[in-house]
Amino acid sequence: MIPSHVLRQSASSSAPSPTARSLGGPPTGQLDALTALRGLAALIVVLYHFTGGFLPNLNLSETTQFVQKGYLWVDLFFLLSGFIMMHVYGRSFGQGWDWGRTRTYLFARFARIYPLHAVMLMGFVTLELVKMGLQAVGVGVGVFQPFTGERTVGWLFAHLGMLHAVLPADSLTWNGPAWSIGAEWVAYLVFPLAALAMAGVRGIGHWLLAGALAVLLIVITQGGRDFDVTHTYGVWRCLAGFGLGMLLYRGACHPLARRLSSDAVVGAMLLALAAAMHLGVRDAAIVPLFALLIVGLAHNAGRVSAALSARALVFLGVVSYSVYLSHMLVLEIVNATSRAMTGEPIGPMLGVAGSVAVLVALVAVVLALSAWLYRRVEAPARQALRDSAFARRYVDAGTSVRPGPARRATT
Repeated sequence: MIPSHVLRQSASSSAPSPTARSLGGPPTGQLDALTALRGLAALIVVLYHFTGGFLPNLNLSETTQFVQKGYLWVDLFFLLSGFIMMHVYGRSFGQGWDWGRTRTYLFARFARIYPLHAVMLMGFVTLELVKMGLQAVGVGVGVFQPFTGERTVGWLFAHLGMLHAVLPADSLTWNGPAWSIGAEWVAYLVFPLAALAMAGVRGIGHWLLAGALAVLLIVITQGGRDFDVTHTYGVWRCLAGFGLGMLLYRGACHPLARRLSSDAVVGAMLLALAAAMHLGVRDAAIVPLFALLIVGLAHNAGRVSAALSARALVFLGVVSYSVYLSHMLVLEIVNATSRAMTGEPIGPMLGVAGSVAVLVALVAVVLALSAWLYRRVEAPARQALRDSAFARRYVDAGTSVRPGPARRATT
């Protein structure tokens, strides 16, 4: 998260309305349905991490595999990121490589993802320092091992340098979900040249490239059985999904893509996706449903899009990056508090009813915290970087990235 990655950016007054769909042309308008989809995806990832090992007595897999397959929604983030990057920047970079445009684009991407990433890292560092302080007064001795294992100082600098996704590791480090942020940063670096190269691909070349990326995914995911690769081949998982998302946007501009936009078809996709995840079918069969759903929702102007464009769902999408990056810190604080008081994590001590109550309470905390982080950290820091003297002098001087047909759709 996701990622990852929201689908909103300040619009120009001339931006087309959400219903201004051109036959055979690219999706236009605000794409609020995709914003909401991203928010729901982030929430499902939270449920995936907050059940299972954290609350072992809340065993949802006995009735459904839907939450247990929650890691797959990260692949939706990757597809959606590639799709939206092409929507916003594809035309500009497809016309030829230019350092000025590339510099402006990369700084905008950095301003989008880095401030919150760094703040959440500082949250984890603070937690480790608190553990050290507790041990100094005789609390948690033999329970905590601050700044060891997956939270060493070396890995902290790797995260700060956005290198954690490309360095070999035995496990996820520091803020676990941030592996995808490091991987997506690599995809952002590659994107300008990839968009330029893709501009020259025509006809069967699209299918050959999509097939190559699909084969890469199959190879790194045990024949498509398990897409939950993170610290091992996570960066390749991201690059493949991101690239497929770029190709998906090209496909969405084809006149035939409109046939996926009716309420009946999009509704059938949602039902098929829910059924596939509920039944726990092979991962490689679920990710293509994400792709079809993205195209369908991008063009849909009916009841499904209207329902997903509800204000609460769109706001969930707007704060989805904060949801994705903050929820693991909340979990770690709760477990650290429990271990300091009892010597054990909280989950195994709770029955089913207690687990449900804790799950609901923690999800509410994450949502409230994410709204605060978006308003007080994420959005202000992004704007401050873009308005900074550094940006005016070294980034924006004489350059601009000319986005595509709609400017309200970014990750």
